[in-house]
Amino acid sequence: MSEADILAGYVAWHANHGAVTPEEACAIQAHIGRMQRRPDISVLVLLQSGAAAQARATLASLDAQLYPAWHCVLAGDAAAWDEVGAGAELLPGQQAQRLRTARLGPGTGLAGCGTAALAQADGDFVLLLMPGETLARHALYEIAALLAARPEADVVYSDEDEITATGEHGAPKFKPGWDSDLLLTHDYLGGLVAYRRRLLERIGGLDGRDAGALRYGLALRATAAAGPDCVAHIPAVLFHRPADGAHSPDGAAAVAQAFVGTAAQVMPSPLAPGYHRVQWLLPSPAPHVTVIVPIRDRAGLLLTCAEGVLRRTDYPSLDLLIVDNDSVEPQTGAALAQLQADTRVSVLPYPGAFNYAAINNAAVQAATGAVVVLLNSDTAVIHPGWLHELAAQAMRPDVGAVGAKLLYADETVQHGGVVLAPGGHLVHQHRLAPRCSGGYLNSLRLQRETLVATAACLAMRRSVFLQTGGLDADLFAISFNDVDFCLRLREQGYRVIWTPYAELFHYESQSRGRAASHAERTRETREANLLRRRWNHLFPRDPFLNQNLTCSWDEPLRLSLPRRVAPWQAGKQRHAGAAVQGDR
Repeated sequence: MSEADILAGYVAWHANHGAVTPEEACAIQAHIGRMQRRPDISVLVLLQSGAAAQARATLASLDAQLYPAWHCVLAGDAAAWDEVGAGAELLPGQQAQRLRTARLGPGTGLAGCGTAALAQADGDFVLLLMPGETLARHALYEIAALLAARPEADVVYSDEDEITATGEHGAPKFKPGWDSDLLLTHDYLGGLVAYRRRLLERIGGLDGRDAGALRYGLALRATAAAGPDCVAHIPAVLFHRPADGAHSPDGAAAVAQAFVGTAAQVMPSPLAPGYHRVQWLLPSPAPHVTVIVPIRDRAGLLLTCAEGVLRRTDYPSLDLLIVDNDSVEPQTGAALAQLQADTRVSVLPYPGAFNYAAINNAAVQAATGAVVVLLNSDTAVIHPGWLHELAAQAMRPDVGAVGAKLLYADETVQHGGVVLAPGGHLVHQHRLAPRCSGGYLNSLRLQRETLVATAACLAMRRSVFLQTGGLDADLFAISFNDVDFCLRLREQGYRVIWTPYAELFHYESQSRGRAASHAERTRETREANLLRRRWNHLFPRDPFLNQNLTCSWDEPLRLSLPRRVAPWQAGKQRHAGAAVQGDR
């Protein structure tokens, strides 16, 4: 299913899963009644000239909220207020008591309106809305329910969609869990983001020029101050943006550059117009990189791979370590002799039964590079800057490993990161998508975090590899050792990054062949079962696979029945893990 298919199928999906039914609304009210604490939520609505009708739509969605503990601060300059009218008329009846107003001088910008509105907000959490943006009836309730389950959360965001003037829903954004790298490419947190008010006070409040830069700068500063364990995602469509009212993120690149400072350069993405590329800078001198390529014969593959590393790579300091696992063909001996004429090439013999994990462990022990790259011999370099990108990412202190975009020979995607899919399956994201495809929400064009990246091309600091204990050569001799390794990295607090700016061909399994014999299939099944047993708790909840989407080997991404247990159902299904309402 393509992104177009997901968008086309969303109308029916939203009709079935997007809005709460009357029975669910009753269950929500009962759950609210049982809440021991109801956090108060301040909703800041920043008026803009020419948007009076849109502002009224926003306030109408607040009036419809099922959750009672909220108030609204409406801020705007004189011209905007003249269009909107009297504040007492904007919310009906007793709801008008929830409305506070900030009337500002002529020409006050959005940042000034936001600052004035925040000064009047005294809720536990603060939510920023622009005229025309509306909330699902259960939006504020969902925020409160998540905070009851995760009281440490300081920043909460949700999925969202687009709504037309006739009320039709479309263009859904089913977002991943918290990903600081993805946020540097664009403001993927979107329109519904609730911030703990004390956090906003700590970081100095709001700042920015237009709505895009205002929100984006706030998202960057607040999430950095909160820390990764205090950012939560609600995988439900709780926010609706107007189809014709998207705010332009002018100045957003400058905001991102100011945030990363001198550690990186922020530039327009060459792959995704309107997004950013963050190019992390290498220290000077650049760290030495050892590229490790295990082989057993297949001299033609080796020569193609080595030629790309040695002749078509622009990295200033590298060596190629070839690990020979009992090659016997004369062509291989000749190829190794030819390659060793280059002083950057060395050969490490590793005799005995093939054990991919043990071979690479031995090679990393022998490597001289501060950065090591595990590289299959059935790969081929496409762009000369691939190694610079991998090394720069790998040198970041919180990054454990970096994976590349890999293509089949027919230029379809082989690897765009690996997700742990429902049912205990490992799936390469957007497998078989055309090379030029952006993937869902441009995920094939943006550097981002993933749980797992394949070791067919995987870069990391040598010290991190050794600290983590390397690949598990006992349990995962041939298959799934990279999956287990990446998950152990995450367990130790490191992140795994996937980048589209390191792109190679991967003629998958040509170097060893697929598991064909009964013994090989049995071994692969045994290793797969061992992996599921060790990491079973992660398979249902890969934070980078939205719980409203699913995928399989043959159909990479599609809409699904929501897999989360909704908070109003939690009391009935605690055995299913319902106490946790959001993604980290």
